Formats: sequence, structure tokens, C-alpha cells
Amino acid sequence: MSVAVWAAVMLVVFLAFAAGGTAFGATSTTTKIKQRGKLRVGIAIAPPYLMQDLNTGKYFGPNALIAERIAAKLGVGVEYVESDWGLMIAGLQADKFDIVSTAFNVTPERLKVVDFVVFGKIGFCYIVLKSNTKINTTADMNNPNVRIGVPAATGGEELVRGKYTRATIKSALLAPGQYEFLQDVLAKRIDASTLDSPLAPAYEKQFPQIKIVPGGGQGCAKSPDLPIDIGIPVKKTDKEFKAFLEAVIKGMRKDIEASLLKYSTPEYLKLPK
Repeated sequence: MSVAVWAAVMLVVFLAFAAGGTAFGATSTTTKIKQRGKLRVGIAIAPPYLMQDLNTGKYFGPNALIAERIAAKLGVGVEYVESDWGLMIAGLQADKFDIVSTAFNVTPERLKVVDFVVFGKIGFCYIVLKSNTKINTTADMNNPNVRIGVPAATGGEELVRGKYTRATIKSALLAPGQYEFLQDVLAKRIDASTLDSPLAPAYEKQFPQIKIVPGGGQGCAKSPDLPIDIGIPVKKTDKEFKAFLEAVIKGMRKDIEASLLKYSTPEYLKLPK
């Protein structure tokens, strides 16, 4: 082999590595999944994004749809791997699953260790009694006389405290299956409770004595307070697989929105009575 040909070969190898390719015998994630015949999906229940029919065991919701569509593009089946929220990213990095398909907030801390394929946004709406005339807009909430209930030890608590610096923040841990502090609002122990924005239309329909701030249930679901990207974590070294996932999700955004709208209803959500 001439020096010129050898130099050309080495240049190709170098460019492959620079582009995040699979040189020197490395096998791409998509190839591994196809060889295995299964897409391993790390999950945790997160209504309305991911839920489970307890009678059949079937998972459903936007994130199940995303997992199934990715698997279909690869020509493989889906293997769901249940995991705790706190172990999801570690499990991804340890190769316990190929993707995490649940509603993961994209935060600066998480971006230090993984990349994300964004598929939507989520934010806060607020449950307020209709009879409470103190609060009609989010601007009314930044007041020492307004008590806001927020879930403790979460990124959401930090965001609420950072924006409503003059309000009285009441933080507490949510019980399993609890989405908000509705009973505290109804009992007038607090003036407003945070609520994940996709749930707002269902709560407004279920409880006629409340109002949703800002903009009512549908309005807040579309334009929530303190919006943040949500997405699928992917290893920072897996640029090729990330590009593949981005292409799949880009082609199904309308389906994701339709699925979210379908499952953000009292019919599918276990709302309090």
C-alpha cells in the first residue's frame, strides 16, 4: 500500500471518529438492537405520558407510542424495563436499556451527563378556588398573602420559589399517585396548588368549584407557567442513535400531541373524588 493510499485510509478513519461514527469495529446502537430483536425501554409510570392497564399489563400514552414507533422503525419488538426515577439515567449509562421513554425534564444538571431528544414541553398550572378573588392571573400570586403549595425536593419547587419570591411557599412531599394539593386548596389551607400542565383540563372538568390559572384548563395546558422541555435521555457518546431518534420523533409530533390530548382526561387519569 502506498503512502498516499495509507494516508487516505487513516483520514477516513479519523473523520469517522470525529463524526461520532463506529470505526475500529465498534457496533452502533441501532445494529445492536436489531441483532437482539428488542428495543429495551426504561420506564416509570408518569400520567398522562405513560400509564398501564392493570388488567392487561399493557402500557399506553405518548411515551409508549414513542417507544413502539422507534421499535417499528428498527423492525424489532419492545421490552419494557421498569425502573425508579432516580436510577433511570444510571441505568441508561450502564446499558440496562437502550432508551428511557417517560416524561423527563431537561435540566442543566442532567445535561451534564446525558443528551436529550426533546419531544414536548411541560409546565405548571395552578388550582385555585373560584371563590378566591385574590388570584386571577399568575401576577397576582407574587404576594406575601398568597400561599402556594408545591411538591418538596423537586426542580419545580426551585422554579416556583425563584419566580414567586414574595409569596408564601408551602412545600410537602406528594404521596404515591398524588398529583397536587387539591384538598388543601378546597379546605382553604393554601390559595393555590401547582399542577402539571397536561392535567389541567381534566381537573377543570372534574372539579367545578376550582379555576385553573393561567388561562383556564385548555389555555394553561397550551401555554403553562414556567415551561420546560421534556425529552428522552440518550448517552452523550451516541450521536448516531440520537440523530435517528430525533428523525423518528420529528415525524410523529402530531401523533404525540393527539395521544397526550386523548389520555389527559378523567377517563384515563385516576383523579381524586
